Amino acid sequence: MTGRLLTGRQVADLLNVSQKTVLRWALEGELPSIRLSNRAIRFREQAIDDWLEQREATPAQGAVENPAGRRPLAIVERVENPPRKEHQ
Repeated sequence: MTGRLLTGRQVADLLNVSQKTVLRWALEGELPSIRLSNRAIRFREQAIDDWLEQREATPAQGAVENPAGRRPLAIVERVENPPRKEHQ
């Protein structure tokens, strides 16, 4: 077993999130962690690096390509004056 063990605070600083977020992710199984005792949680530096690489390679769960349901401007067709149908 090689590599450094990081604390929640160190991982939070590395990921630029709060320590509570890191601990929540660890408890939910989202972030790979090691339990040293009932309260102590540590993170393998290499496992965090691998986790980051994996997240870069795949889109986030629930990611929205077009926020607020908007279509990209290239797809939106603008019709100024639609043709009127004549009643017969």
